[in-house]
Amino acid sequence: MWLVFTGCTAGLGLELVKHLVNQQPCDNFVVLCRNQAKAQNVFAELQALVKQNDGSFHIISGDNSDLSSIKSAASEISELTKKVDCLFMNAGTMGSCSLDLGNVMRSLLAPWELPYRFATGDGLIKYSSGKTSDGFEQIFQTNALSHFVLIQTLDSRLVKIEKTIWTSSNTARSKAFSIEDIEGLNVKDPYGSSKFLVNLLSSKMTSDGRMSYICDPGTFSSNITLSMVPAFFKIFLLIFFFIVQPFQSKLTRSPKNAMQSILYAYNQDEPAANKKYESLTSWNGSPYVREGDLNLPRDLAETAWEKMDNIYSRIKSE
Repeated sequence: MWLVFTGCTAGLGLELVKHLVNQQPCDNFVVLCRNQAKAQNVFAELQALVKQNDGSFHIISGDNSDLSSIKSAASEISELTKKVDCLFMNAGTMGSCSLDLGNVMRSLLAPWELPYRFATGDGLIKYSSGKTSDGFEQIFQTNALSHFVLIQTLDSRLVKIEKTIWTSSNTARSKAFSIEDIEGLNVKDPYGSSKFLVNLLSSKMTSDGRMSYICDPGTFSSNITLSMVPAFFKIFLLIFFFIVQPFQSKLTRSPKNAMQSILYAYNQDEPAANKKYESLTSWNGSPYVREGDLNLPRDLAETAWEKMDNIYSRIKSE
């Protein structure tokens, strides 16, 4: 089997690769990474384990903020194999963001809403817009466009992708998204917008008969979430997660718990039409997976795909 990953040198992605390598060390693994030196260090032990079991482990340069590197990565993958058994698209960013401390303090006046707000970030995060060297909104390109380009470029090189798994988010809500502003340049929540777009793209693939899955890892301690708070506040945030978790199942807390929905999707044999898989935790912290409805309008998914394909057509000729 050939398994391809983005966003896997830390957090959920790294936990996922470790788990699958230990479960299936004789398989072929391809990881796309921005920093080759870091990746070589992070994956050294896993590479050795795979080699001992006659598998293969390939580290390819691939940066979602640089479309040329994604196209080059697709080219390298096509030289390795003409069949990808599963493509795990986990790379993501929240861009330049921080906690909106004003809204955090105001939320204290309604403490019964705190578990939900901290689990979803609803109204608690301030975003600063930025663009990549390719000229696209940073969050849009990293979370959605580069993955779309990777899929389309592999398709154009006749690489068959058996299964696609997108790491989405519980912030992926329709109110965050505007089809007229697909990049999310003028929306309040560009991260939620990009993740809702991911859901639409996956829905379109599923309606076309492809095995594509949406997974929501919940909210857990990751480089993204911890980067939003001052260093001195991180310990308090982790304590808060621990205290609130029994009352909010979306607080998955750890990458190991968060990846359960991805593993669940990986083991499915049929397309999940208009469905998503959610990583959740019970009151005692035990992880479990729930299947939920996406309820995405088919015409909206088709329009989103068409707009993304138009962007890809421009990129392809560059």
